[in-house]
Amino acid sequence: MATVLEENQWTVLSHRMSLRGRPSGSNTFIWSYKGSRYLVKRPEDGRPARRWSVRCPVCGKALTYSVYSVVATRRRRWRRWIAMWASIAIATSVWFIPVDQNSGDSVLFDVSFSAFCIAYVLLRLAINERGFVGHGATWGPWLVTPHRVEITNKDGSAAVGI
Repeated sequence: MATVLEENQWTVLSHRMSLRGRPSGSNTFIWSYKGSRYLVKRPEDGRPARRWSVRCPVCGKALTYSVYSVVATRRRRWRRWIAMWASIAIATSVWFIPVDQNSGDSVLFDVSFSAFCIAYVLLRLAINERGFVGHGATWGPWLVTPHRVEITNKDGSAAVGI
């Protein structure tokens, strides 16, 4: 499900509290974050991204994020979805190219594998697109960064919806 996007967006800026993650099962780790809630105003639709400057309450580092409007965020998300499907189309169509018996098909396999890898990265980027860019915010929870930006509801619960 996609993240709920609002013009006045409640966000949590979190700071990673340790350099090492705690084991939480087979080949998985959990990192502890401590965060503060902020109300961030997105720019009006059709306006360029605005800068959101904030100081991390834990480490004191000055952080600057680019915040996109609701429409621009949806547009960025859709571009990534389209690029992902184009990569999958390239990866699968490569196998319909006739190959000479003597030439081998290792190049076709390399192109196909690379296109699938690119599609996977684009899928993760599309899912995690929240309209906040900077300091690893675009990559979402699957890249462990010192600071994390998450979108929440007004009451602090996780914001997911259509």
